[in-house]
Amino acid sequence: MRNESHMTCSCFLGIAEELEIALAELEQKDYLRQFNTKVEQLEQEVADLHQALSVKKEQEAAVLKVLVHLEKEQKRVEVAYRNAEKEAAALREANAVLQVLVFSWFTSYHK
Repeated sequence: MRNESHMTCSCFLGIAEELEIALAELEQKDYLRQFNTKVEQLEQEVADLHQALSVKKEQEAAVLKVLVHLEKEQKRVEVAYRNAEKEAAALREANAVLQVLVFSWFTSYHK
């Protein structure tokens, strides 16, 4: 009977060890599944960030294009403004000359 009891205990110990090994394997598989899920999530986040970065670069390029255009337009406006100032000065000078001529003509005509 003692021998039988010893065999039954050995049998239970063997089953317990097998169960512990099976549980450890299940825990490892669960950990790997969770790890793989997390890796997939991170890969998706990286892909999303790459897409967002691409969009931002396109927006930046568009903004730079607009800024270059505005800078060229500003230079063109500055040149036009300087030319307008020169033309206004020339018109003021011509007006002054005309006033002198008209005054001279008027005074010589009415003498």
